[in-house]
Amino acid sequence: MTTFVGFGFGAIQAGLFARHAVDAFERVVIAYRRPEVIAAVREAGGYYGLNIASEDAVVQEQVGPVEMLNLYDPAERAQLIAALAVADEVVTALSSVDDYAQGVAEVVAQGLVRRLEHDLRAPCIFYAAENHHHAAERLQDAIWQALPSTVTSQRQKLQTQTAFLNTVIGKMSGVVAADDLMPIVAGGERAFLVEAFDTILVSACPFTRRLDRLVEKPDLRPFEDAKLYGHNAIHALAAYVGQTLGLAHMYELREQAGLLPWLMAAFTEESGAALIRKYSGTDALFTPRGFADYAEDLLKRMTQASLRDSCARVARDPVRKLAWDDRLIGTLRLAHSQGVKAERVAFGVWAALELAPVSLEQLAQHWPLTPTAERKAVLALLTDVRGRYQAWRTAGMPPLQPWWQTTQAAH
Repeated sequence: MTTFVGFGFGAIQAGLFARHAVDAFERVVIAYRRPEVIAAVREAGGYYGLNIASEDAVVQEQVGPVEMLNLYDPAERAQLIAALAVADEVVTALSSVDDYAQGVAEVVAQGLVRRLEHDLRAPCIFYAAENHHHAAERLQDAIWQALPSTVTSQRQKLQTQTAFLNTVIGKMSGVVAADDLMPIVAGGERAFLVEAFDTILVSACPFTRRLDRLVEKPDLRPFEDAKLYGHNAIHALAAYVGQTLGLAHMYELREQAGLLPWLMAAFTEESGAALIRKYSGTDALFTPRGFADYAEDLLKRMTQASLRDSCARVARDPVRKLAWDDRLIGTLRLAHSQGVKAERVAFGVWAALELAPVSLEQLAQHWPLTPTAERKAVLALLTDVRGRYQAWRTAGMPPLQPWWQTTQAAH
């Protein structure tokens, strides 16, 4: 019996991996931690509701059947280990790579021990979907460390039978108030709402995959950077500017004169220009035409009304998003390294700082002191753009595109 095991039951697991797994596998097992959700899905016969948003409509689906198991219940944990012992493919879609240490790596290790005991030679493929450049490597290390000493000598055998794949997931999704949507379970107050976009990238795999809708790339790093310093950076930039303008929803960005062209310029002339210079020749994405198409499509998807995304949700946790390696400051660093001046992104940093409980000076205390030249360049750009941001606020926040072009010329 072909078996899929998923860890986590958020919108990505439910709206992407498990949704396709029920068509590709004979058995789909989901490991989760909330007893009330597990019980509700079981009561519904293993089915849950899913809402899929396109530009024009929201399509509702019942997905299943899936088996829900409680990772922290001893009896169900034993069932999970048994499922992992014969699993063909496993997906971790958790809130953070730090969650691997919360029982996940340990139970997977026990499943792999069981595979050794039964001398199962079929491969097992692991997908790490935690939005981290090295999630697959972190997952593998955590599992190897959790293996009992009695089998560590057989790690090489396990390595030939397993593959750990990173993912780049550009699918926007969330858990929202059910209202007029199909709830996760009948009578529930929450709903899964995901966009229709379904092109997910994964590392190259040495084995045949049943989740065959995923697109393999020999080197994911360029696409990971495009996701973080392109998609995520401009998504955050749009949300912070939107919140400054007093907008509640991302779709309201479309109604602001000049704002989408301004965001498009940030996407293509700053983020995109830097990414193209760094990764030119690796893929058609990293060409002016390819990146412009990518940016245009993403801006349309980010602001589609059917997705019901709020500026507050996208803008939450500004301190994390202003970290040295994260989407905004990280984009400034990437641009600087490629000789691109990312002034619009820097403008967004100031909008984010209005929501952050820290000043730029306090934030910068957590940045590395070296390399000194890069740090000074980032701070100099932010200082240079600060006056332009303050002038925009003082002027009553006029439409950004014409205002930006005028002040840039004067600057």
